[in-house]
Amino acid sequence: MVLGVSVVSLLVFALSVVLVKHKANNPKRIDITAVGDSLTQGVGDPDDRGGYVYQINHKIKVNNPKLRVSSSNFGIAGETTNQINHRVETNSKLRANLKQANVITVTTGGNDVIHFLKNNLFTSSQTKLNDKASAFENKYQQRITRLLTNIKKLNPDAEIFVFGIYNPVYVYLPQVKFISRMISDTNETSKSVINKMDHAHYVNISDKLSDGQYQSKKDHQKLADRASELPSMSKQLDETAINQILAGSGDKNSLLSNSDHFHPNKKGYQIMTDRLYQQMKLYVPNLKE
Repeated sequence: MVLGVSVVSLLVFALSVVLVKHKANNPKRIDITAVGDSLTQGVGDPDDRGGYVYQINHKIKVNNPKLRVSSSNFGIAGETTNQINHRVETNSKLRANLKQANVITVTTGGNDVIHFLKNNLFTSSQTKLNDKASAFENKYQQRITRLLTNIKKLNPDAEIFVFGIYNPVYVYLPQVKFISRMISDTNETSKSVINKMDHAHYVNISDKLSDGQYQSKKDHQKLADRASELPSMSKQLDETAINQILAGSGDKNSLLSNSDHFHPNKKGYQIMTDRLYQQMKLYVPNLKE
Protein backbone atom coordinates (compact mmCIF):
# COMPACT_ATOMS: atom_id res chain seq x y z
CA MET A 1 0.00 0.00 0.00
CA VAL A 2 2.82 2.41 0.87
CA LEU A 3 4.62 1.40 -2.30
CA GLY A 4 1.53 2.18 -4.35
CA VAL A 5 1.22 5.64 -2.86
CA SER A 6 4.90 6.30 -3.51
CA VAL A 7 4.56 5.28 -7.14
CA VAL A 8 1.52 7.52 -7.59
CA SER A 9 3.36 10.41 -5.93
CA LEU A 10 6.34 9.88 -8.19
CA LEU A 11 4.15 9.83 -11.28
CA VAL A 12 2.39 13.04 -10.21
CA PHE A 13 5.75 14.71 -9.57
CA ALA A 14 7.13 13.60 -12.91
CA LEU A 15 4.01 14.79 -14.73
CA SER A 16 4.18 18.18 -13.03
CA VAL A 17 7.81 18.60 -14.08
CA VAL A 18 6.91 17.80 -17.68
CA LEU A 19 4.02 20.26 -17.64
CA VAL A 20 6.14 23.04 -16.13
CA LYS A 21 8.89 22.41 -18.65
CA HIS A 22 6.39 22.35 -21.50
CA LYS A 23 4.89 25.63 -20.29
CA ALA A 24 8.31 27.24 -19.98
CA ASN A 25 9.18 26.21 -23.54
CA ASN A 26 6.00 27.81 -24.90
CA PRO A 27 6.48 31.57 -25.22
CA LYS A 28 3.83 33.91 -23.88
CA ARG A 29 1.71 35.66 -26.47
CA ILE A 30 0.41 39.18 -26.96
CA ASP A 31 -2.36 39.44 -29.54
CA ILE A 32 -3.24 43.07 -30.26
CA THR A 33 -6.42 44.11 -32.04
CA ALA A 34 -6.47 47.82 -32.87
CA VAL A 35 -9.77 49.43 -33.83
CA GLY A 36 -10.57 53.04 -34.51
CA ASP A 37 -10.22 55.95 -36.91
CA SER A 38 -7.33 57.41 -38.92
CA LEU A 39 -4.97 57.35 -35.93
CA THR A 40 -5.28 53.57 -35.84
CA GLN A 41 -5.10 53.29 -39.63
CA GLY A 42 -1.85 55.25 -39.47
CA VAL A 43 -2.64 58.23 -41.71
CA GLY A 44 0.39 60.52 -41.77
CA ASP A 45 2.91 57.72 -41.25
CA PRO A 46 5.61 58.48 -43.86
CA ASP A 47 6.58 54.81 -44.00
CA ASP A 48 2.96 53.78 -44.61
CA ARG A 49 3.30 50.92 -42.11
CA GLY A 50 0.29 51.65 -39.94
CA GLY A 51 1.52 54.23 -37.43
CA TYR A 52 1.50 53.24 -33.77
CA VAL A 53 0.07 49.75 -34.46
CA TYR A 54 3.20 48.76 -36.35
CA GLN A 55 5.46 50.57 -33.89
CA ILE A 56 3.98 48.97 -30.75
CA ASN A 57 4.29 45.52 -32.32
CA HIS A 58 7.95 46.21 -33.13
CA LYS A 59 8.70 47.74 -29.71
CA ILE A 60 7.28 44.76 -27.82
CA LYS A 61 9.27 42.31 -29.96
CA VAL A 62 12.54 44.21 -29.52
CA ASN A 63 12.16 44.55 -25.76
CA ASN A 64 10.63 41.10 -25.18
CA PRO A 65 12.14 38.66 -27.69
CA LYS A 66 10.61 35.62 -25.92
CA LEU A 67 7.08 36.87 -26.42
CA ARG A 68 4.99 35.99 -29.45
CA VAL A 69 3.40 39.19 -30.73
CA SER A 70 0.73 39.68 -33.36
CA SER A 71 -1.33 42.73 -34.28
CA SER A 72 -4.37 43.37 -36.45
CA ASN A 73 -5.22 46.87 -37.66
CA PHE A 74 -8.90 47.77 -38.04
CA GLY A 75 -8.53 51.53 -38.39
CA ILE A 76 -10.61 53.45 -40.94
CA ALA A 77 -9.98 57.14 -41.51
CA GLY A 78 -12.87 59.51 -40.96
CA GLU A 79 -14.98 57.24 -38.78
CA THR A 80 -16.89 58.60 -35.81
CA THR A 81 -17.51 56.67 -32.60
CA ASN A 82 -20.90 55.47 -33.87
CA GLN A 83 -19.36 54.21 -37.11
CA ILE A 84 -16.61 52.35 -35.25
CA ASN A 85 -19.22 50.84 -32.96
CA HIS A 86 -21.27 49.72 -35.98
CA ARG A 87 -18.27 47.73 -37.22
CA VAL A 88 -17.79 46.22 -33.76
CA GLU A 89 -21.41 45.08 -33.88
CA THR A 90 -21.50 43.80 -37.47
CA ASN A 91 -18.02 43.07 -38.92
CA SER A 92 -17.40 39.35 -38.44
CA LYS A 93 -13.62 39.53 -38.97
CA LEU A 94 -13.23 42.38 -36.50
CA ARG A 95 -15.42 40.63 -33.96
CA ALA A 96 -13.38 37.42 -34.27
CA ASN A 97 -10.14 39.35 -33.72
CA LEU A 98 -11.55 41.21 -30.73
CA LYS A 99 -12.61 37.91 -29.15
CA GLN A 100 -9.15 36.33 -29.40
CA ALA A 101 -7.09 39.42 -28.45
CA ASN A 102 -5.59 39.92 -25.04
CA VAL A 103 -4.78 43.56 -25.80
CA ILE A 104 -7.24 45.89 -27.54
CA THR A 105 -6.43 49.47 -28.52
CA VAL A 106 -8.97 52.12 -29.49
CA THR A 107 -8.76 55.56 -31.10
CA THR A 108 -12.03 57.46 -31.27
CA GLY A 109 -13.62 60.84 -30.62
CA GLY A 110 -11.58 63.04 -32.93
CA ASN A 111 -14.01 62.91 -35.82
CA ASP A 112 -16.95 63.42 -33.48
CA VAL A 113 -15.38 66.70 -32.35
CA ILE A 114 -14.47 67.73 -35.91
CA HIS A 115 -18.05 67.26 -37.07
CA PHE A 116 -19.30 69.31 -34.13
CA LEU A 117 -16.85 72.16 -34.77
CA LYS A 118 -17.61 72.30 -38.48
CA ASN A 119 -21.31 72.63 -37.75
CA ASN A 120 -21.18 74.91 -34.71
CA LEU A 121 -17.89 76.79 -34.27
CA PHE A 122 -19.21 79.98 -35.86
CA THR A 123 -22.43 80.09 -33.84
CA SER A 124 -23.04 83.77 -33.18
CA SER A 125 -23.97 83.42 -29.50
CA GLN A 126 -21.33 82.13 -27.09
CA THR A 127 -24.08 80.97 -24.75
CA LYS A 128 -25.69 78.90 -27.50
CA LEU A 129 -22.29 77.48 -28.45
CA ASN A 130 -21.62 76.44 -24.85
CA ASP A 131 -25.06 74.82 -24.60
CA LYS A 132 -24.45 72.90 -27.83
CA ALA A 133 -21.04 71.80 -26.55
CA SER A 134 -22.59 70.51 -23.32
CA ALA A 135 -25.21 68.57 -25.29
CA PHE A 136 -22.44 67.13 -27.47
CA GLU A 137 -20.50 65.86 -24.45
CA ASN A 138 -23.60 64.11 -23.10
CA LYS A 139 -24.18 62.38 -26.44
CA TYR A 140 -20.49 61.50 -26.78
CA GLN A 141 -20.53 59.90 -23.35
CA GLN A 142 -23.35 57.65 -24.53
CA ARG A 143 -21.48 56.80 -27.75
CA ILE A 144 -18.17 55.86 -26.18
CA THR A 145 -19.93 53.95 -23.40
CA ARG A 146 -21.79 51.92 -26.01
CA LEU A 147 -18.61 51.28 -28.02
CA LEU A 148 -16.52 50.10 -25.07
CA THR A 149 -19.39 48.07 -23.61
CA ASN A 150 -19.82 46.23 -26.90
CA ILE A 151 -16.09 45.52 -27.07
CA LYS A 152 -16.14 44.18 -23.52
CA LYS A 153 -19.12 41.96 -24.30
CA LEU A 154 -16.99 40.26 -26.94
CA ASN A 155 -13.94 40.04 -24.68
CA PRO A 156 -14.36 40.90 -20.99
CA ASP A 157 -10.82 39.83 -20.05
CA ALA A 158 -8.65 41.72 -22.55
CA GLU A 159 -6.84 44.86 -21.45
CA ILE A 160 -8.34 47.78 -23.40
CA PHE A 161 -6.26 50.91 -24.00
CA VAL A 162 -8.15 53.96 -25.23
CA PHE A 163 -6.21 56.93 -26.60
CA GLY A 164 -7.31 60.46 -25.86
CA ILE A 165 -7.55 63.02 -28.64
CA TYR A 166 -5.44 66.13 -29.27
CA ASN A 167 -5.83 69.60 -30.78
CA PRO A 168 -4.09 69.56 -34.19
CA VAL A 169 -4.55 73.31 -34.72
CA TYR A 170 -3.38 74.64 -31.36
CA VAL A 171 0.05 75.71 -32.66
CA TYR A 172 -1.64 77.64 -35.49
CA LEU A 173 -4.74 78.88 -33.65
CA PRO A 174 -3.91 79.24 -29.93
CA GLN A 175 -6.31 82.19 -29.72
CA VAL A 176 -9.28 79.92 -30.46
CA LYS A 177 -9.48 78.57 -26.94
CA PHE A 178 -12.88 76.98 -27.51
CA ILE A 179 -11.28 74.20 -29.59
CA SER A 180 -8.79 73.35 -26.84
CA ARG A 181 -11.65 73.32 -24.34
CA MET A 182 -13.65 70.94 -26.54
CA ILE A 183 -10.65 68.59 -26.75
CA SER A 184 -10.13 68.73 -22.99
CA ASP A 185 -13.81 68.18 -22.19
CA THR A 186 -14.05 65.25 -24.59
CA ASN A 187 -10.98 63.63 -23.05
CA GLU A 188 -12.46 64.08 -19.59
CA THR A 189 -15.67 62.45 -20.81
CA SER A 190 -13.69 59.49 -22.15
CA LYS A 191 -11.74 59.15 -18.90
CA SER A 192 -14.90 59.20 -16.81
CA VAL A 193 -16.30 56.28 -18.83
CA ILE A 194 -13.03 54.33 -18.91
CA ASN A 195 -12.43 54.69 -15.18
CA LYS A 196 -15.71 52.94 -14.43
CA MET A 197 -14.77 49.84 -16.43
CA ASP A 198 -12.57 46.91 -15.50
CA HIS A 199 -9.51 46.28 -17.68
CA ALA A 200 -9.90 49.64 -19.43
CA HIS A 201 -7.17 52.30 -19.43
CA TYR A 202 -6.80 55.83 -20.77
CA VAL A 203 -3.71 56.83 -22.79
CA ASN A 204 -3.03 60.58 -22.75
CA ILE A 205 -1.44 62.09 -25.86
CA SER A 206 -2.97 65.59 -25.86
CA ASP A 207 -0.18 67.32 -23.95
CA LYS A 208 2.47 66.26 -26.45
CA LEU A 209 0.70 66.17 -29.80
CA SER A 210 -1.32 69.35 -29.29
CA ASP A 211 1.71 71.44 -28.33
CA GLY A 212 4.34 69.88 -30.58
CA GLN A 213 7.69 71.50 -29.91
CA TYR A 214 6.00 74.25 -27.84
CA GLN A 215 5.94 72.47 -24.49
CA SER A 216 6.83 75.17 -21.96
CA LYS A 217 4.82 78.11 -20.63
CA LYS A 218 7.27 80.40 -22.36
CA ASP A 219 6.60 78.63 -25.64
CA HIS A 220 2.85 78.95 -25.11
CA GLN A 221 3.24 82.67 -24.48
CA LYS A 222 5.20 82.98 -27.71
CA LEU A 223 2.34 81.40 -29.62
CA ALA A 224 -0.19 83.63 -27.85
CA ASP A 225 1.81 86.78 -28.64
CA ARG A 226 2.06 85.82 -32.28
CA ALA A 227 -1.69 85.18 -32.47
CA SER A 228 -2.77 88.31 -30.58
CA GLU A 229 -3.36 90.26 -33.80
CA LEU A 230 -5.05 87.41 -35.66
CA PRO A 231 -8.82 86.86 -35.92
CA SER A 232 -10.31 85.19 -32.84
CA MET A 233 -13.70 83.92 -31.70
CA SER A 234 -14.66 87.50 -30.87
CA LYS A 235 -12.92 89.15 -33.84
CA GLN A 236 -13.61 88.31 -37.50
CA LEU A 237 -12.91 84.61 -37.28
CA ASP A 238 -14.47 82.61 -40.10
CA GLU A 239 -13.53 79.60 -42.22
CA THR A 240 -11.65 81.77 -44.72
CA ALA A 241 -9.59 83.37 -41.95
CA ILE A 242 -8.75 79.95 -40.49
CA ASN A 243 -7.58 78.65 -43.87
CA GLN A 244 -5.40 81.74 -44.36
CA ILE A 245 -3.83 81.31 -40.92
CA LEU A 246 -3.08 77.65 -41.53
CA ALA A 247 -1.62 78.32 -44.97
CA GLY A 248 0.51 81.26 -43.85
CA SER A 249 1.86 79.96 -40.55
CA GLY A 250 5.64 79.88 -40.53
CA ASP A 251 5.97 77.57 -37.52
CA LYS A 252 4.50 74.09 -37.82
CA ASN A 253 3.78 71.45 -35.22
CA SER A 254 6.87 69.24 -35.46
CA LEU A 255 4.93 66.12 -34.41
CA LEU A 256 2.33 66.34 -37.17
CA SER A 257 2.53 65.37 -40.81
CA ASN A 258 3.84 67.97 -43.25
CA SER A 259 1.28 66.81 -45.79
CA ASP A 260 -1.83 67.70 -43.81
CA HIS A 261 -0.60 69.28 -40.52
CA PHE A 262 -3.28 67.24 -38.83
CA HIS A 263 -2.25 63.60 -38.36
CA PRO A 264 0.87 62.47 -36.49
CA ASN A 265 4.12 62.02 -38.36
CA LYS A 266 6.61 59.29 -37.48
CA LYS A 267 7.70 61.13 -34.32
CA GLY A 268 4.09 61.73 -33.37
CA TYR A 269 3.23 58.06 -33.72
CA GLN A 270 6.33 57.22 -31.69
CA ILE A 271 4.96 59.31 -28.84
CA MET A 272 1.65 57.45 -29.08
CA THR A 273 3.58 54.17 -29.04
CA ASP A 274 5.70 55.12 -26.03
CA ARG A 275 2.68 56.32 -24.05
CA LEU A 276 0.81 53.12 -24.90
CA TYR A 277 3.74 50.93 -23.93
CA GLN A 278 4.11 52.67 -20.57
CA GLN A 279 0.47 51.91 -19.83
CA MET A 280 0.74 48.36 -21.10
CA LYS A 281 3.65 47.65 -18.76
CA LEU A 282 1.37 48.45 -15.82
CA TYR A 283 -1.37 46.04 -16.83
CA VAL A 284 0.03 43.43 -19.25
CA PRO A 285 2.30 40.77 -17.66
CA ASN A 286 5.81 39.98 -18.89
CA LEU A 287 6.54 43.28 -20.63
CA LYS A 288 9.98 44.77 -20.11
CA GLU A 289 11.53 48.12 -21.03
